[in-house]
Amino acid sequence: MLLLLACAGAPDLDSSDLESSDTDTADTADSDPGAFVVTVPALTSSAGNPLADECAWELPAVYECTNPNPEVRWSGAPEGTVAFALVFDDPDAGDYDHWAVVNLPADATGIDAGLSGEGLTPDLAGDAYQLDNGFGFAGYLGSCPPAPHVYRWRVWALSAALDADLSRFSQVENQAEERALATAEACHIYGPKTK
Repeated sequence: MLLLLACAGAPDLDSSDLESSDTDTADTADSDPGAFVVTVPALTSSAGNPLADECAWELPAVYECTNPNPEVRWSGAPEGTVAFALVFDDPDAGDYDHWAVVNLPADATGIDAGLSGEGLTPDLAGDAYQLDNGFGFAGYLGSCPPAPHVYRWRVWALSAALDADLSRFSQVENQAEERALATAEACHIYGPKTK
């Protein structure tokens, strides 16, 4: 099983690299075109954030709290992939559940912005479905902490679809790990800035 862990797929950079970077968003396809990677194009540099040493990227407020989801893209899925699963959670809050989408079809390359959120019912392809998040509704729940947290985005390229009746994020994670051909991870920081 191939495992790629990257902050939005970006190479490890120190703060001076971040400050001098010409790239506004986290984009990894250029670093290794054959690797399985996930990107959130709206992410911007976290240089200057107190948690920048833990994650190089921040998510703009327009995608936070009760706002709809940002665009999420992946590429480089290995041969034999039959479905994808996505989990977005908050390890700084005990892996708090923000968004899970299960059984996205093999030809999917991402999820468009604005598709999911409170009160939205996305038109998901094939047998894909969303789980209830920590607020109790099915769909995207933006990060909205009282203090800065580091969030993670994980996508699994699966050798077999996950069960059709999963209700807990931990079930998705466990089954996805068992059926993963590859896993990609991204991160972002969100929360009130410290003075």
